[in-house]
Amino acid sequence: MFALINNIIEIRLDAYKYLAKCRRPRAERIQDIGIWYGILKSITYLSVISNVIFNTSRYENNMGPPRDEYWPDQCYYRAYRNGPDDNRPFELTIQFWHVFTARLAFIIIFEHVVFFLTGIVAMAIPDIPVEVKNQMKREKKVEKETLFENEMRKIRLERLSRHDHIASSEDGGVNLDLGEGLGSRPPSRVISAPTSSTYQRNECNDLS
Repeated sequence: MFALINNIIEIRLDAYKYLAKCRRPRAERIQDIGIWYGILKSITYLSVISNVIFNTSRYENNMGPPRDEYWPDQCYYRAYRNGPDDNRPFELTIQFWHVFTARLAFIIIFEHVVFFLTGIVAMAIPDIPVEVKNQMKREKKVEKETLFENEMRKIRLERLSRHDHIASSEDGGVNLDLGEGLGSRPPSRVISAPTSSTYQRNECNDLS
């Protein structure tokens, strides 16, 4: 009985973990692989340098004396060192430094040649195809046009609402749309100029 209850609880807990805790995260659209691009590039450079260094070494497993024979009085090995009878025994000779300089120059030249070729290939093959780049530009253009149309629609609606508000607040006035930034104003009272009969009437009144 307890084993059955335990199995039921474990099944429910496992189902909850798979459905709630171990769900696949939401996919996000990004430009590139991010920091992994620099990491992979560094690994590529290190691999080129290490391959050059290891390929220029001259060490072999059969350079030592054979183990099944007796040990000789003098041990000869392949190296650029002075002999035991020299003034500076067992020190590096000038030939060693010449060979070392040649190997170092080969490493540097080979490394730069490989990096130069990889740069040419990277320039020849674009990261984004031309069709995809044109499609991205088209999408950006459509997005800008849509935003512009939405803004213009908002401006038109604001103008219409302002115009209706002014028309409803003014009774008997004439609304004039004078353009952007200018509201409608009520017409001013027209004052007529005095005529000659008016002047004569005023003179008669003064004489009387």
